[in-house]
Amino acid sequence: MEPWKKGAIVSIVFIGVMVGNFLSGGLGDYFGRRFPILLSYAGVFVFSVMSAYADSFFTLAFIRFFVGVSFGIGIPAWNTLCCEHCPTRLRTAMVGVGMMVFALGELYSACLLYADDPELRNLHWRWLVIMAAIPALLFFLSGYFLLDESPSFLAITGQLEKAKAVLETAAWYNDYHGSLHFDVLEVDRAGQPNWFVSTWHQLTIVFGMKYAWTTLTLMMSTFTLNFCYYGQLYALPQVLPDIDLPVQPAVSLMIGAVLEIPGFLLGIWIGQNFNRIPSLLGYLVATVLSLILFVFGCMILTGEMRVDGALGTVGSAQIMVLTGLNANKIVISVGWLLVYLYSAE
Repeated sequence: MEPWKKGAIVSIVFIGVMVGNFLSGGLGDYFGRRFPILLSYAGVFVFSVMSAYADSFFTLAFIRFFVGVSFGIGIPAWNTLCCEHCPTRLRTAMVGVGMMVFALGELYSACLLYADDPELRNLHWRWLVIMAAIPALLFFLSGYFLLDESPSFLAITGQLEKAKAVLETAAWYNDYHGSLHFDVLEVDRAGQPNWFVSTWHQLTIVFGMKYAWTTLTLMMSTFTLNFCYYGQLYALPQVLPDIDLPVQPAVSLMIGAVLEIPGFLLGIWIGQNFNRIPSLLGYLVATVLSLILFVFGCMILTGEMRVDGALGTVGSAQIMVLTGLNANKIVISVGWLLVYLYSAE
């Protein structure tokens, strides 16, 4: 496949993610938080398997678009459900632990790449896509039987008995045996608009005069974060095989995925002890520095830059590449937690 087609296939997924994010808010407010999450799991699995059997570029692009839509539908719903299911003091830790599962998924993918070809030169992409879809099926099945709806959503939509049942389940898990009392303003669901009108109404609020600057800032923050993170997921498997490193390319990806876990733990600590804005600025500065170190080392190893002295040696360049790569994985993980936590708040 030509390079532009490879790039287009990846880009179309993220166009789908954007569409899915747009749809998620209305679906979550109208049907509940649980439904978009389960729909996301089901869609990712079904469309991923379908894409493995695509017989042309345009068919593959069409199907991968819906993989992105499915993925995008689940993210906002999960962020909302996560924050509504736990007390404020535990919100940072809850988001961080949830994102660690994302790192485990990346590690799973890296292990698949290692099993197929540690050098990442002769990969069997159809097999990889099918194997990568299996966790979505498992999460769908477990979520269908175990995932509770948001008690906040149930309460404000008049489903008080169901909301109480969810809270009683949470109390049982936390070994709480006291009585549960809560008051809620009941909402007339019959008079509510459909999910499309609801989504449009929300957009007019967040882009209104009061919240427009905050919305645009968060959009730029999430764009930068996703560009750095997913850009690496796309670029590294293509770049690392051409760089002389002491470890195999697939192993480098596995190490990076493992390092995201302490990154999320660091993010939890920062989120609980420091203000959001300085923390976000710190993560951005650290991201820039780690990327500069990585690119600088790559340019030396590939001969695109000549540096005299100790910094110009192969060993020094390899250290720069690995340090920049691994440091960036940690820093981006901190950014994931801070940006999405701030967005949810």
